[in-house]
Order: sequence, then C-alpha cells, then structure tokens
Amino acid sequence: MKKGTIEISKDKSGISKATLKLENELTYVNVLSLKEEVMKHLPEFDQIYIQANLFQIDLTGIQLLYSIRKTCLAVKKQVVLSIKMNDELQNLLVRSGFKEILN
Repeated sequence: MKKGTIEISKDKSGISKATLKLENELTYVNVLSLKEEVMKHLPEFDQIYIQANLFQIDLTGIQLLYSIRKTCLAVKKQVVLSIKMNDELQNLLVRSGFKEILN
C-alpha cells in the first residue's frame, strides 16, 4: 500500500474496513491530499484504521487527525488510531489540547 492512500476491504461479516497508513511526517505539505482521500472514500467504509509512524507532525497534521476522527464519528463510523511517535510529539499533542487523539 502506498503511504497516504486508503485501502478498503470487507471482513467475513461484511463490514467494510479502511486502512490509512501514514509514515514519517504529517504536516501542512501533505494534509490536503490526505483529507481529500479520506473524504472521497468516506461513504465506502464502516470503520477506518489509521496506522501512523510519525517523526514529524505540525498543528495542521494534528488538526487533520482530529477532523478525521470527529467526521467519522459524526456519521457513525468507527475510528481506530494507532499512532507511534516520540515523546516530544506526544507532548505537542497534549499541549495543543488534542490528547484524545492518542486514546
């Protein structure tokens, strides 16, 4: 899977699951294309799994994760976040008021 693209599959029970893999950075440079990708596929899945291994994130990236989470929950889609990042980036999330993204 190319990073930043959504792969959609159905499990045995017929639930459509989307996987979005993010690697290295989530910054203003790549946020718009990721947002468009998620919004384009939003009607196609019941659950989204965001798997991220980040070395760099800025406030725009944090806002994107928060927005995806809130948008999906508002339309009754399940969201699973698995985000790996160093302590400094985790502190940025907490200080920015977006601690719930880590939960």
